[in-house]
Amino acid sequence: MTTYLLLFPFALAWLVTLQGVPWVMQLGQRHQWVDQPDHRKVHRTPIVRVGGLGMAAGLLLATLVLGGMGWIHSDFRLTGADWAIVLGGLGFFAIGFADDIWQLPPLPRLVMQVLVALGVWGLGVQVEYLPVPLFGAVSVGWLSLPITILWIAGTANALNWFDGLDGLAGGVGGLCALMLAITAMLQGQWVTAAMALTLSGAALGFLRYNFPPAKIFMGDGGSYLIGFTLAALCAHGLMGTPRLMGAIAPFFILGIPLLDMTLVMIARISNGKSPLYPDRRHLHHRLLARGCSPLMTTGYIWALSVWTGSWSLVITRPSLGWLCLGATSLVLGAMTLFLLRISRKDKLQTSYSA
Repeated sequence: MTTYLLLFPFALAWLVTLQGVPWVMQLGQRHQWVDQPDHRKVHRTPIVRVGGLGMAAGLLLATLVLGGMGWIHSDFRLTGADWAIVLGGLGFFAIGFADDIWQLPPLPRLVMQVLVALGVWGLGVQVEYLPVPLFGAVSVGWLSLPITILWIAGTANALNWFDGLDGLAGGVGGLCALMLAITAMLQGQWVTAAMALTLSGAALGFLRYNFPPAKIFMGDGGSYLIGFTLAALCAHGLMGTPRLMGAIAPFFILGIPLLDMTLVMIARISNGKSPLYPDRRHLHHRLLARGCSPLMTTGYIWALSVWTGSWSLVITRPSLGWLCLGATSLVLGAMTLFLLRISRKDKLQTSYSA
């Protein structure tokens, strides 16, 4: 019965977002809250960039209903820390929404993100355990504050940097939330699972309008909302218990965005540039440069995200995890061979033309 109840907030968030985004599109066009094309972007015409407003509405309404469900079923009773995640998500959304409208400089945005992360840490959203080789899940003690701030701000910006193609950040965020929900459910963390499914519903509902070719962008508000909520749910849920499976699972679930951000920052620093310097070093840029279409690139990174997330299921429920991992490996393998073929064909054409 509890498992079936999880579907209600998911469906509600999906439906509210689905119905709300057209209104947001009209609002954005009226106020000219649009994203202009440039040399780093794929789109060639201005597109409304405040779609995160529709996701925020769907996520908030569904979470309020989830809070009411807690009075009926004790497994879904939200704590103060759970509500802090909601408030923090709205805070990160507000930072991104302001940037979408007024183009805030990077440093003030980062400072505001740190302040919001500090606030939710004080309300109980804390990374308490980290996986350490040979030692298992280790308590971080007084380091919880800086680690939590780094984890939340880092994940939020990782998702934001992934918002470079139609449907990419929304799809990756929705799939990561789905993998988090399944992992949390298997570990008996029903509130974390329900809130993650709510986020997944909002993200997937938004994809109806953001799938290539996109009619609207989620903007920084949407990507910050997804990134913060994923990070906070992992911190308070999976990383808040002394179980090794819980401490290590978030790094599998969020592996692709976090790895992409880390490698890009290392490359920028090694070239003597700021880690926040915008360029075309991200995974989706590299795949496009190899001749992949935007749609193929998006689908490949979606599959890659599910593949890494499947490892969180392997360590939690091996039978289910290996099944999911095997199926995803087949899809990912076929797509990889296709991409290699495209890349080889592109190189041959280039050599012939030369």
